[in-house]
Amino acid sequence: MKNKMSVLIAGLLVALVVIGVVGATNAYAQSPSSAQPSPVFPSFSLGPIGTETSIFLSLTGGPAGSQVKVSGEGFAPGETVVLRFHTSEVGTTVANEAGSFSSVEVTVPQEYAVFAPQQFQVIATGKLSVRSARAPFTVSG
Repeated sequence: MKNKMSVLIAGLLVALVVIGVVGATNAYAQSPSSAQPSPVFPSFSLGPIGTETSIFLSLTGGPAGSQVKVSGEGFAPGETVVLRFHTSEVGTTVANEAGSFSSVEVTVPQEYAVFAPQQFQVIATGKLSVRSARAPFTVSG
């Protein structure tokens, strides 16, 4: 009787191991595309397809130290937009629900006076969308 019980227990253990191996094999026998986890990306809306990103300046030229108002459109709603004069950061703003901002006052950095007369770019870049637009500004002195 003890011998029969040992054989029965051994048989059950073998069956459990076989079921476990077959079950594990079937769990991984999925197609390669479904076996890989899908990446998760943040979602945001840039507005209507075909919307161009652009900026507009209140002045197109002037001496270093000039106050210039910058307006823009085509950015992601609610994103921070960084404003630069050439390579110098001169301001930040937040785009409204339409992806626009208006009349953000920036100052042309004084260090660019030594390059006058010279044309530079005012650049607006969305931190989230990485959309960018530029407009020329000529430093006159």
